[in-house]
Amino acid sequence: MIHAIYMRAKPKNRWHLFSIATSPESANKEMDKCKEQAIFDGNPNAEVTVKLFDSKFWIPEYLSEIKKEVPLYN
Repeated sequence: MIHAIYMRAKPKNRWHLFSIATSPESANKEMDKCKEQAIFDGNPNAEVTVKLFDSKFWIPEYLSEIKKEVPLYN
């Protein structure tokens, strides 16, 4: 699974691809870096999220909305 880290500056904006990670641990680190960069750029209200993809070839640069993924348990 590929973890795509998306960020948006305002609640009405589209999600913009920030980074790609291959493990949940590195995705968490990238999310922290993304949030720090947004605060450094003067946007403390930026939102950051992760979306899972099966292949890196199908990751879009922009998304209009991202639904919360609920983990499946048996």
